[in-house]
Amino acid sequence: MGILDFPTAYLGTSPGAMSAIVIVGVEYGANGAIVALFHFLRIILVLITAPIVFYFWGR
Repeated sequence: MGILDFPTAYLGTSPGAMSAIVIVGVEYGANGAIVALFHFLRIILVLITAPIVFYFWGR
């Protein structure tokens, strides 16, 4: 889409340990704040949706 540079987009959407990927991202020239924000939002999304999915799956 052209909104983010490649290292920021790639590391922000890659699964893994948030703290390690943010550090690697900063070393490779990515925007560390945006990479951390993407991972934070990913964790929040899982914490919100997982109980809902398991509730309806267990019915």
